[in-house]
Amino acid sequence: MQQCSEDKLNQAHSHREDYSIGAFIRISRGEFVIPHDLGIDEEQQAGLKLVAIHQGAMGCRSSSGHNVEVNSPSLILSGSQKSYQLCNLFRACQPMKYTMIDISPEWLEQHQLVLPDSCYPSHKAQLRHFAIPASVLAMTQQLFTCPTHPSLHQLYLGAKVTEITALCLHHFLHEPVQTAPKLRQREIDNLHMAKAILMQELESPPSLDVLAKRVGMNTRKLTQGFRQLFGNSIYGWLQEYRLDTAYQLLTVHDANISTIAYQVGYTPAHFSVAFRKRFGLSPNQLKKR
Repeated sequence: MQQCSEDKLNQAHSHREDYSIGAFIRISRGEFVIPHDLGIDEEQQAGLKLVAIHQGAMGCRSSSGHNVEVNSPSLILSGSQKSYQLCNLFRACQPMKYTMIDISPEWLEQHQLVLPDSCYPSHKAQLRHFAIPASVLAMTQQLFTCPTHPSLHQLYLGAKVTEITALCLHHFLHEPVQTAPKLRQREIDNLHMAKAILMQELESPPSLDVLAKRVGMNTRKLTQGFRQLFGNSIYGWLQEYRLDTAYQLLTVHDANISTIAYQVGYTPAHFSVAFRKRFGLSPNQLKKR
């Protein structure tokens, strides 16, 4: 049964990439949609796992009893000095997009990292999640657009993973653990509806007042609930999603930059400035890679 569930998840992927960096690090990213709710128990080796959820929502439970409900954009950290189990629950018809970094104990030892039990316990599994910092989100995208000569890819990826890991651990160690959102299920459903509307009408999204009316909430509850559930303001989330969508379009499509800018709701001039600020390079530089 477990193998059948894993096969269903693998078959649901429309895109997947996996790389090994030496013997101690593995990175992967993927996109999938499943037609029915699916729960998968996965045996995890000792070490750290960092997962950036770019799109989608899921549940996760560790063998030590930690439960989290994750809504994108989020950053998940799990880890233990011993092997452990994670149970992931993926929801039907929920588009998922993720980047994952698996780090072995040997790599942590090589870098002389002495981590507290709050993120790397010795006798149980730790499981935590946070709204993903924009800087980390940008760097996870850069893992798969390596700008160097092929002979230098391992060096580049190793350095990038080290940087991402340092920023993630800094974030986890300096932020309080999030508590579960105290929202009624109907409010959660309405907030997911609001996010779906913004995604579908990216080129010309509705105003805050109009969006609130369409999902049956007042503007105060909508803005507060959106930040509580998704870890960002409506405006902040929309700008990040626009730029992330543009990044993907620039890497897989031949459309010109101006067309993509308008498609995600920017004028070309404003798009170039916002894109460089978020990803550290211009749209032209990305297309030339």
